Amino acid sequence: MSGLPARVAITGAAGFIGRRLTAALASRAAAEVLVLVDRVSIPAASLASAPERVIAVYRDIREPLHDVLMANRIECVIHLAHLLRPDRNRERARAINVGGTRTLLHACARAGVSQVLYMSSATVYGAWPGFTRPYVEDDPPRPVPGFQYSEDKVEAERHVLDWGGGAPGSGRLGFDFVDEVSDWA
Repeated sequence: MSGLPARVAITGAAGFIGRRLTAALASRAAAEVLVLVDRVSIPAASLASAPERVIAVYRDIREPLHDVLMANRIECVIHLAHLLRPDRNRERARAINVGGTRTLLHACARAGVSQVLYMSSATVYGAWPGFTRPYVEDDPPRPVPGFQYSEDKVEAERHVLDWGGGAPGSGRLGFDFVDEVSDWA
């Protein structure tokens, strides 16, 4: 993937991948604005990487973001926010993972964001007896029933793909996501 737009927002920016993606994109001159969105404190190192271009927004993914996206003229949202650890409150986790994705997509539509990239997971394909070949991205999602993380990933991914309508520029970030970060700018 190449040619990432110059005005990007990253949800889940305080997370493991979000911090590394921020560092990679902030080091590129092509990144005019990076809006980092998370409900927890974003590490100072992420903000210091390019302070004139990096903006931290402390907000829960379930809350509307259209005002932030519009104010910063965001062209692309990279959606990394997802509750990773199993939660005893299944509905709360679903509200964050699936509902938060829907809320974000509504904000993107309202703000005129043209590109949404969603980080998927190999867990969407499940682990099924008798399946012996490696999975490929064209395989249908088949999460293991009861595995909250993969069930939520599949449903959130469907919302993203529906929102993008299969149009170029929106969709799922595949397995080589981290390796391809350097190719974006």
